[in-house]
Amino acid sequence: MELTRRQLLAIGGAAGAGVVIPAWLRSTIANSGPEFFPARNESLAYRKNLESFVPSVCQECTGGCMLKVRVIDGDAVGVSGHPTHPVTRGAVCPKGPASLQALYHPDRIPQPMLRVGQRGEGQWKFITWDEAIKKVAHQLQDLRHREKPHTVTVLDGSRAGLTRTLLERFAAAYGTPNYVHFNWTMGEYPVDAFRAMQDTEELAYDLTNARYVLSFGMDWLQCFPSPIEASRSYGLIRQGREGQRGRIVQIESRLSLTGGKADEWIPVNPETEGLLALGVAHVILKENRFDRGFTSSRTTGFDEWSRIVAQEYPPDRVEKATGVPQETIIRVAREFASNRPALALSERVSFFNQLAVHALNALAGNIGLPGGVLAANTPEAGTLPSFDPDPVARRGGGRPRVDGAGTTFTLASDAPQQLPENLLAKKPYPVNTLVVSNCNPLFASPNPKRWKDALAEVPSIVSFSPFMDETAAYADLIVPDHTPLESWQDAPSVTLGGERVVGMAKPAVIPVCRTRQAADVLLKVSHLLGGSVGAAFPWANFDTLLKECAQQAHASGHAKPLMLDPAEEPSDEALSIEDFWEVVTAGGGWTLPAEPQRQQTRFNFRPDFVRSPIANQKANIADSFPLRLCLFTPLAFSHADGAHLPYLNSIAGPQLDERWETWAGFNPETARSHGIANGDEVWVESPAGRVRAKARWYQGAMPGLVNMPCGLGHAAHGRWAKGVGSNPMELVEKLLDPVTGQPDWQSQRVRVYRV
Repeated sequence: MELTRRQLLAIGGAAGAGVVIPAWLRSTIANSGPEFFPARNESLAYRKNLESFVPSVCQECTGGCMLKVRVIDGDAVGVSGHPTHPVTRGAVCPKGPASLQALYHPDRIPQPMLRVGQRGEGQWKFITWDEAIKKVAHQLQDLRHREKPHTVTVLDGSRAGLTRTLLERFAAAYGTPNYVHFNWTMGEYPVDAFRAMQDTEELAYDLTNARYVLSFGMDWLQCFPSPIEASRSYGLIRQGREGQRGRIVQIESRLSLTGGKADEWIPVNPETEGLLALGVAHVILKENRFDRGFTSSRTTGFDEWSRIVAQEYPPDRVEKATGVPQETIIRVAREFASNRPALALSERVSFFNQLAVHALNALAGNIGLPGGVLAANTPEAGTLPSFDPDPVARRGGGRPRVDGAGTTFTLASDAPQQLPENLLAKKPYPVNTLVVSNCNPLFASPNPKRWKDALAEVPSIVSFSPFMDETAAYADLIVPDHTPLESWQDAPSVTLGGERVVGMAKPAVIPVCRTRQAADVLLKVSHLLGGSVGAAFPWANFDTLLKECAQQAHASGHAKPLMLDPAEEPSDEALSIEDFWEVVTAGGGWTLPAEPQRQQTRFNFRPDFVRSPIANQKANIADSFPLRLCLFTPLAFSHADGAHLPYLNSIAGPQLDERWETWAGFNPETARSHGIANGDEVWVESPAGRVRAKARWYQGAMPGLVNMPCGLGHAAHGRWAKGVGSNPMELVEKLLDPVTGQPDWQSQRVRVYRV
């Protein structure tokens, strides 16, 4: 039986409502033949109306939320939030129910596939898991024998956890410096500023306890590391503290969902948020409203930084660049300084903007204090034993990275968007094998066709994708991963308030297809490689590793098991390790005592980067392309992913009630000046290409801008994503920050005209 769009949407709707999957689907699952659920029909013993609840981890974003999955006769039929997990507390964001659609998606890759035609032609043949694993191991062993382990690159988008740890460990043990983390910067913490100013990425915004939230372009109610915690914090800011209502000010060029719920929206010219932050700092310094005790005793570079800010960023000058009246700048500065704890937010934009905004938190003295910027103290599921790389691994690991991180981009830990150019140029050396996990660079990149040209220079590409996305379609071998509900999982996290938790879950259901967990495949390949590589991975399978981590937690004496039933309390009696393992896998992990805020290094104001960089634009580009493109990510498509799940497509654009197509938002004044009516089909064009979109008038758009959502416009990724909408990332020419190597998404010039 083939599922229609309407039917699969009903799965997500039923799951979100907390009810059983409709009878038509239950019948489909129970009666489907091997072509629909090949692995499941071989191994599942059916039992009538047997209900259970099991924990799992949502992997639809980086939040790592724990789920409570309702299972009837072996079928996952409902999803809700884990009731005692410190992050979810029984809640789930709109993305959680989509886990069911991923599990039962009819376009999943059912087993390993080997390309038999030209790349991108879509010609494949099924092979066995033994064949696939041996093929990967043989290729990798051959490169090691030829002293070329460094020519293997692992491109991985996994969130924090043991799977990511194993991939990094494999790269080190095998002998390549090229573990490259593929990240999505919209909604990501400004980790470059955190690292440069505080020497750590492990920081978090304590929104829960802030009295005044000044957000510079971070749409934190849609794009935040943990959407659940952002929503809960919003409620607490608004009415969660007796006698105190926090104030939220949103500074951005497009009235976002957060801007619409804020006390005040301040429109600002795109990419000038850092200038505005320094204008605010100028007023705070001039009126002596900063925390002098903090700046004098716990910072470096303050005197030079404050001198430059006083000279170069007076409000009248900042007004000309940002479009924000100087009266507003002065008022906001006074509000921020007098309503502590005050918090200045930014996402991972340009290095200059990140530094400028984060400096406000130091001026307010709210580093390491409740309501400010806290050390995250994220726990680890466990500590892996050290290993001794062999000489081949040490020589290979000592080679320069192929993405230029640490060399071309001096402060970058990863620079994945530089890979296409370096692959084409074979710089600093050719890449022979690319392993891709949990990312889709042929879609979620500036001008993604760069990747297709570059990958033509890589002899072998292996993908772990469970779906035929754009990157998997260009691979040579696909070894499909389980979906989250079929997997053993760990999810270490820390709440914004400092509660530490390690989520852990066994598979909620028997695998639907003949897929395998990526971590298990990696372990098997390592064992076949043998030697020092195999010795670095002593675990028979991933659940063995998880059990070893649980043993460490048990031995610490500090781990308190989570309970899936909030009416139950963990036993005060000492548990054996076997009982502890049973309890934590049934309950979803364990909590750990909160750690006190550790003494952080001295805050570095980085005066070497306080002067505004000169925009890298061609002199005459504004004449031919008069509008500015502003991209954003709806919650449904966080990390530019999710369009293959129809439920997420159906909730993509709540502000303009748009779904199932790409739209372009214009200020009515701008639209009229270009002869565009509300609802017209238009072309949006840049020097990189053009895409089609539905024009929507929106009073929350500043004049001269085109606002477009990321996430739609796939050329692959299943029947509900392929050919639906257009991909505005195709318009963006590659422009990387010269320090961090991260893409600049908001500087592209475009023009628009009716279809």
